[in-house]
Amino acid sequence: MMKNALKYILILFFALSINITCLKLMANGTKIFRVGAFNYYPAIFQDNDGIVKGFYVDALKEIEKNEDIRFEYIYGSWSEGIDRIKSGNIDVMPSVAYTPERALFLDYCKTPLLTVWGELYVTFESEIDNIKEVQGKTVAIMKGDFNAQYFIDLVKKFGIECNFVEMSGFDEVFTAVKEKKVDAGIVNSTFGVAKQKEFRIRSTGVVFNPFDIFFAVKKGENKELAEILDKYLNKWRHQEFSVYNQARQKWSHGTVGKIEIFPQWLSYFLAAIGFLILAAFVFIVLLRKQVFRATKDLLKQKEILRESEAKFKSYVNTAPDGIFVVNETGKYIEVNPAASIITGYAETELLALSVRDLQPPETMEQDMQYFIALKEQGRMSAEFEFVHKNNSKRWWSVEGIKLSEFRYLGFAKDITERKQAEFLLKEQNAQIASQNERYKQLNSELQKSKEKAEESDRLKTAFLQNMSHEIRTPLNAIMGFAELLPRCYDNKEKLEKFSRIINERGTDLIEIINGILDISKIESGQLTLNLEEIRIEKLLHEIDTFFGEFQKKIRKHNLAFNIVLDSKVANTIAYSDPVKLKQILINLIGNAFKYTQTGNIEVGCSLKNENDLLFYVKDTGIGIPANRHTEIFERFIQAHQNSNQLYGGNGLGLSIVKGLLDLLEGKIWLESEVGKGSTFFFTLPLKTK
Repeated sequence: MMKNALKYILILFFALSINITCLKLMANGTKIFRVGAFNYYPAIFQDNDGIVKGFYVDALKEIEKNEDIRFEYIYGSWSEGIDRIKSGNIDVMPSVAYTPERALFLDYCKTPLLTVWGELYVTFESEIDNIKEVQGKTVAIMKGDFNAQYFIDLVKKFGIECNFVEMSGFDEVFTAVKEKKVDAGIVNSTFGVAKQKEFRIRSTGVVFNPFDIFFAVKKGENKELAEILDKYLNKWRHQEFSVYNQARQKWSHGTVGKIEIFPQWLSYFLAAIGFLILAAFVFIVLLRKQVFRATKDLLKQKEILRESEAKFKSYVNTAPDGIFVVNETGKYIEVNPAASIITGYAETELLALSVRDLQPPETMEQDMQYFIALKEQGRMSAEFEFVHKNNSKRWWSVEGIKLSEFRYLGFAKDITERKQAEFLLKEQNAQIASQNERYKQLNSELQKSKEKAEESDRLKTAFLQNMSHEIRTPLNAIMGFAELLPRCYDNKEKLEKFSRIINERGTDLIEIINGILDISKIESGQLTLNLEEIRIEKLLHEIDTFFGEFQKKIRKHNLAFNIVLDSKVANTIAYSDPVKLKQILINLIGNAFKYTQTGNIEVGCSLKNENDLLFYVKDTGIGIPANRHTEIFERFIQAHQNSNQLYGGNGLGLSIVKGLLDLLEGKIWLESEVGKGSTFFFTLPLKTK
């Protein structure tokens, strides 16, 4: 009964206090600002008596005393608070981490409230002690929590798969962990340290994502409130015994739940409500007992927090990766021992340097783009060179996180050995590829040489067979008709006919033998040049006369044979070997007559330039396939397979022409289309004595 009476007295007491305070505010014209409250013990929370408390609340009370404003607390979950400030149902939201998405509808105060981080909690019976052990587990997170989203991204990066369950607040996360409805839970470090003992759960030591949290107001509204909050926070952060720092000490380590029972204005009403004094006295006694118990709990929580901080510091100091904190200009402001090991600089030396001081001059501007990207995007991951204290260039892998506009956190790992192995492997692969390419080229050349040798052997065999046939044919004729001569002494007509045939075949035989001798001399280098002055017009006239008789002899009167002489070379005198030049022209023109049945044959000469004469032999004969344009200048090659059976010849003519032109320092080529004819071009240098 006593407890119920005391409860009613307290309710009446606070109701009167609130009504009187509201009357005073209305009378004074005080502006009321609505604050989004949620369960974030010990910063801000709703106690069992329904009143919103915490060191944020104490700090705001101090501002109320000095400014003509009043704060009213609208309690709910964190996500409800974010929705309310979006819709304008509250004016200010505490403990808001900066994200680009929230910046679209919020304006942040410039001075942070706290620097916090995320932490993974489990039951004492749980075997989860590192991040890899959440594989396949169920993890509770608070809806809309910045730490929760970071942890989700972090496990994805490590390739870890687990199930996430959203809760409305941190207390629900801890309750789910305690009741083993989930395997683990993610909460803010401030809440976790203060509440882990109450829920009888423990930290795994998995901490991550340090960041600043701020007061935030709706975008474009309550600018004056944000300025007031910044003014006080900026002043308090530099005062050791400021209201804010004392409130943090009180709620985190001191007398939790200590309530100011007698506001200053209550003295005006003591006469009217004297009957409440006794109840207040009883309340104070009971409250002191509660404070004593809470103080013991907070002392234990303080020890837990101290141990947690020491543990976190040990993690940083023993981390194998270098940990760097820089300001907005890139100057190092915090480093761990691993950072000194990686760079070769002592901690004091590093704190006197900046990011630029460790970058090679030739890549500095490019490397600084990573820092600019970190500022603009909030995150950065890259691999690039740095300069060790001993002036050697090394490589590191850097993961960067933006903590605030003035603080940036980087995790660096020396990957020089890996990069050197990669470069060596790349170089070896390039060498192997180059060797493989050379082997392929050599194999290709060997294959071509083999094929060419085989083709040469085949052609030699064919040539010998052809020569054997070519030589036997006139010899058989000579021998046959020579045998018939004695039988024809009395027949003059037959005697003359047989003698003519023997003479013609003898001429053919001499031509074959001369060709073989010529190619043999050319290849053995025994052919000599007899250089003398040659009048081009006279030379071509002799050619014209020779082939006029030749055309009658071969009975091809239907072919038109023309000599075309450029007026510029009509009287030109060249210095060369006239016999070999005639032989070249006779071979080319002879081929043209051999392979042309109808149409015309044209021979011409002109100046190609000041130093060369250009000759050509053009016909309307059978033409030469494109794939044979180069091969036909080799020994024993004919343009068409079995063409010697149709047109005669032994395949040496063009080879002799090519050899003679090489001796005369000339060049030969052709243009041809099968069925339409061919044009052979060759040049001779226009020399003088």
